[in-house]
Amino acid sequence: MAKTRHHMHSIPPSTQINIHSQYDNNRNGEFSSSHSDPSGADVNISFGKDERKNLSPYEKLLYDSQHDARFKAEEKAGRLIGFYRIHNDIGLGNFSRVKLGVHLLAKG
Repeated sequence: MAKTRHHMHSIPPSTQINIHSQYDNNRNGEFSSSHSDPSGADVNISFGKDERKNLSPYEKLLYDSQHDARFKAEEKAGRLIGFYRIHNDIGLGNFSRVKLGVHLLAKG
């Protein structure tokens, strides 16, 4: 059991400081993953109409997902998860349901 107690203190001090500083910065006292793991949803892109023509397909999709009401409506209804559009069921089990999802960039 002594090893278990030592294991808790084996975290490097710098890691402990980072965890506490992220925890303390949040007003509600909850840990927010947006501080430690930036994802596409955390990036805001704003361009003029002329500049939008020069965007990559990923940047266009990211912009549309943040500013297009259709994306927000589909996400709210559960038909869109990340960059995957969810279609019909392709399998059912006792404890699960498998749905077909098509990636919006790689749909070919």
